[in-house]
Amino acid sequence: MIEMSEEELEESPCDVEGVKRILKEHGKVLVLVTSQDCALCEYMKGIVEKVEEEYGDKFGTLEIPADETCKNLIEDLDVHSSPTAILFNSGEEKGRMIPSADAEQDYKKLKELVEK
Repeated sequence: MIEMSEEELEESPCDVEGVKRILKEHGKVLVLVTSQDCALCEYMKGIVEKVEEEYGDKFGTLEIPADETCKNLIEDLDVHSSPTAILFNSGEEKGRMIPSADAEQDYKKLKELVEK
């Protein structure tokens, strides 16, 4: 996970401009959009954790809740389902994926995504 300063933590995690600034400042960041009580989201978090074990020094992870409080951010990110993983490098989107529920395939796809 990305470590943010106290100032960044005080801002809403759903603030569009604040999140864009964080994405630009932290280099390679995997944004994971998840929903509460979502089995596929929990599955995807597990896949992300496995990739972080191998590549964690190469990227940070920022989890964003797909709920009403983050509606503007979700729209700005053009996310239509959760979970969705989006890789940014210095604020520029490099790729995205939605899991297929095939653990081996999803692990491989996520590894390829963070290697971009």
